Amino acid sequence: MDQASLRVFKESGSVLLVLLVFALLAGDAIEGSVQLFEQFPVLLIVLPAFINACGSISDTVANHLTTTLSLSGWGYRRMTRELLLSGTGGVISAAILFTGLAGSVFALAPILGWNSPPLGVFVGITALTGIATVLLGSVTSIFIAYASTRFSWDPDNVETPILNTLSDWAGVYLFIWASELLLLTP
Repeated sequence: MDQASLRVFKESGSVLLVLLVFALLAGDAIEGSVQLFEQFPVLLIVLPAFINACGSISDTVANHLTTTLSLSGWGYRRMTRELLLSGTGGVISAAILFTGLAGSVFALAPILGWNSPPLGVFVGITALTGIATVLLGSVTSIFIAYASTRFSWDPDNVETPILNTLSDWAGVYLFIWASELLLLTP
């Protein structure tokens, strides 16, 4: 194994081992919400696509931020400007994607014979928790990239696994929390 491959393995491998705990916690959140999924099984259809989209959008924003800041310097003004630009793009993408996702799954629910929340509530839960997750990922990506460069690690080796896991974990918890709050609370 050459030096570059060994560096990638060391940096991302150690991070991945720690992040497995967070991935297991996301599964635990689903296990603890059986009543929600029994009452609204359509949420089980949307959840995998929701989690994937949260990670993908957060990764896209993070990669843009990391590349831009690595090439142009890490000044405070530059970080703030790039975070605002990338974060805004991520929020717009999330709003469109998650609204479309909820609408599509809502349209499929009667065909599959599954109970669905009202359309407005379903879109609200999916879009707002998706946007919140993407915003969390966008802000966190700055800290991850900055911290990794301070430890002389390549941000590309650690940022993607951390953000994907964080987005999965936060997305699942936010989605379930909002769903339970809006659908199960009397």
